[in-house]
Amino acid sequence: KLMDRAKNLRVKSIAEEFIKEFQKVEQEKEKEEKLSRSLQTVENITNFYEDDIGKEYPQMACGSWIATENGIFSSETSKARELVCHHPIMPIKRLKNLETNKEQITIAFKRDGLWSEITVPKSNIASTQKIVNLVDYGVQVNTENAKLLIKYLSDVEMYNADMIDIQRSTSKLGWHGDTFVPYDLSIVFDGEYRFRTLFQSIQESGDYFKWVMLAKQLRSCGRLEPRIALAASFASVLIQPLNILPFIVDFYGQTGGGKTVTINIAASVWGNPAPGAYVGNFRASDTNLEVRADMLNSFPMVLDDSKNASKYVQDNYESLIYNLCAGKGKGRSNKELGVAEEKTWNCVTICNGENPISEFADSGGAINRIVEIECCEDIYKNPAEINSIVMKNYGFAGRVFVGNLKQFTSDELKEMKSEIEKGFDGYNFPAKQVMAISTLLLADKLATDFIFKDGRELTIEDVVDIPTRKKDVSEGQRCYEFIIESLSVYGQHFDAQFSCDQWGFKETPDEYGDVYVYFYPKPLENLLKNNGFSRKAFSAWAINRELIKHTGKRDTVIKRDGGSVMRLVAVKIIDIKDLEEEQENEPAETDFIPASVGTSVPFS
Repeated sequence: KLMDRAKNLRVKSIAEEFIKEFQKVEQEKEKEEKLSRSLQTVENITNFYEDDIGKEYPQMACGSWIATENGIFSSETSKARELVCHHPIMPIKRLKNLETNKEQITIAFKRDGLWSEITVPKSNIASTQKIVNLVDYGVQVNTENAKLLIKYLSDVEMYNADMIDIQRSTSKLGWHGDTFVPYDLSIVFDGEYRFRTLFQSIQESGDYFKWVMLAKQLRSCGRLEPRIALAASFASVLIQPLNILPFIVDFYGQTGGGKTVTINIAASVWGNPAPGAYVGNFRASDTNLEVRADMLNSFPMVLDDSKNASKYVQDNYESLIYNLCAGKGKGRSNKELGVAEEKTWNCVTICNGENPISEFADSGGAINRIVEIECCEDIYKNPAEINSIVMKNYGFAGRVFVGNLKQFTSDELKEMKSEIEKGFDGYNFPAKQVMAISTLLLADKLATDFIFKDGRELTIEDVVDIPTRKKDVSEGQRCYEFIIESLSVYGQHFDAQFSCDQWGFKETPDEYGDVYVYFYPKPLENLLKNNGFSRKAFSAWAINRELIKHTGKRDTVIKRDGGSVMRLVAVKIIDIKDLEEEQENEPAETDFIPASVGTSVPFS
């Protein structure tokens, strides 16, 4: 009506200006009222305690929200109060991950009269689809109140930015510089949301002195197995300070020998050795094992019963061994087709089984990474009693060992290890085996000084029969022996009288009395590849020992067969005993990478 009248009087522009001024004043007035309400409501605080009894967390500003012992309510609307949550809940801590820079947040909530805490990725309380997952941990949230709960938690975090601490965090246990997680509290472990059971198993329980007395009895019982198990467990936290690659300690033997008790003793150094707690198993996928090793980082990874490995792991044992001992997982892509974060670790893997896992490894390089302990007889007279003690008393020794270890620098530990390694001079052991055994001896010596104080540290004489001799891990020799074996097993393929594929032929002794078998190149290459060997690597090894006739850089010679000319691989047949004697006296060879594994697994 005003505008119609203004139009008739031909003062429309004046009326419009008047209306704009009026609206501007109204908007400013509304802003002032909103600011006034905001200043009043920010003074609201959480009131989760009656008469301040049992106060566990400080009171926090909560803006327009009404936060009481009976729940959280919204007062932003003029309608009746909307229920946000049936029980007290608030954010209390922010965690910033050292590896990824991502943030997590710790939420405290009260149910049934008790406060609980849960740490989750920050994105989990910013999405209505993700926040409902908190219901699994006891938070009363559903699709109806999810949106309000998200806004409430966000507001409380914003209003109390100066009160909610930001702490450095990590999803990897063990060493971070001079800090050891979880024993040092300056860095918080934030992986409990994903690794709750495993992380909670790393704790102290029972009586420390009962555990020490049992360990001292086992160290004096005359059996090597429990002593090596304890040494391997302590050795895991030496991997990073010594700057060496991880290795595997494998206890194998027939059922009933005490292998499970042995690895439980090793696990009890750090936490609860119960199955499904600290002790894992081989039934997981290789990815799961990599994630477990990444989380443990410096703590030993203890796995029970290698025969129960999944079919995939059994078919890829050699690759798994290389990865575990390289301290790095497979490279993978993420869902955005970028490069996913690599899993890395610095730990000893302790495992057991009826058969040694080296049976699944065809290459000497993989075997070199395994310290095998045969459990051929009953190790313990009373295994049930021993197992019962370690199941009730655990987790103390690791903390004591790490606490005392900090008195040494990395260089001092390396020097101590080098002195031990000198004791292996003159033995024909591969360098990687000497590295692993020396680390075990150093760990046992330190544990003797820090914890046991019984003067029974392991010596070189105690362990001299453990390392595998060079001749046993020489990949070239293993391949050569396989070829000689194949001549008997597949003899028909070298005899033209049989109507089957011919792989080659044998000749009578030459003028020097040497006997050679001539292979067609392709059948030889397929035979070796199908059994985990590489023709190229074998040829290099055999040429150096004059076990293959060759022309220049080729591993073949030209041979006439009737009217045709062809290239053949001529392998000399000699007594295996002569080869072993020669192998004993030669220097260590470099790692031999089998055809089935490829060259993508680094290890030096």
